[in-house]
Amino acid sequence: MRGYKVIVVADACSAVTDAEQDAALLNLRLNFADVKRTAEVLDMARTSFRGAAVRPRP
Repeated sequence: MRGYKVIVVADACSAVTDAEQDAALLNLRLNFADVKRTAEVLDMARTSFRGAAVRPRP
């Protein structure tokens, strides 16, 4: 592992069946990633950018 913080957006992924989806997300949650819903990820992004200075691109 290289120390990356991985976030998987659960409601943006799919599988053939609900059972397969649940199993895959559980595997990710237990071993590799934070599993969150779209609304949670958007809230995280809004919070992290709130008050941040916007710099023009060079």
